[in-house]
Amino acid sequence: MSPKGKIQSINLNYRALHPVIVLIYGCMRAGKTEQLFHQIENALQQLGKRRVVIFKPYLDDRTGSEIRSRAFDHSYEAHVIKKPEEVFDHDLDPSSLVIFDELQFYPKGITSVAEELCGRGHTIIAAGLDKKHDGSPFLSTEAMAKIAPLHIHLVATCHGLNMTCENGATNSFRKSANEADFEIGDDSYDSLCEDCFERAMIAHGRRTVTDRTIIAA
Repeated sequence: MSPKGKIQSINLNYRALHPVIVLIYGCMRAGKTEQLFHQIENALQQLGKRRVVIFKPYLDDRTGSEIRSRAFDHSYEAHVIKKPEEVFDHDLDPSSLVIFDELQFYPKGITSVAEELCGRGHTIIAAGLDKKHDGSPFLSTEAMAKIAPLHIHLVATCHGLNMTCENGATNSFRKSANEADFEIGDDSYDSLCEDCFERAMIAHGRRTVTDRTIIAA
């Protein structure tokens, strides 16, 4: 199964890989799900279905108990959990690959669960957004980045400045004025580079020029 668009595939040898935490992160439309699906397909070929176990947070209710990729036009079944510790309620085969999708929805305590799973012989892949709509970090992703030896940081294409920018985008700009940490839906966001993001925040009254000067300093 191949993605409809081109992504930079990073191949990991799961048979030879010692238990480790792999973090896939970036802004909206950076290709996180596509990279995750590539890793799942790679792992399924190497380890078999029983040794690839996927978990998703209950807060992401868009696709029920599945994770889906538009680029791959495919889905995988996942266990829906409310707390990271619920992973231990599942009978995991030895040396399974354990996957946490939508990392930003979990509490930062997920790092303790990931470390314990690693200690039990499992490799972990965690994938999610690294920044909130205001540019501040998601604590769970920030915490996971501190303990994960392997990072796959993905960057989108900025479509700011009336679609003429095309620099690397690392921010997810929320189109609505909703200030909640979570607003689910790709169409609710634009992927912007740092400069276009700050311009958009000022234009929408969410930053002041003074704020931007302080951030730049």
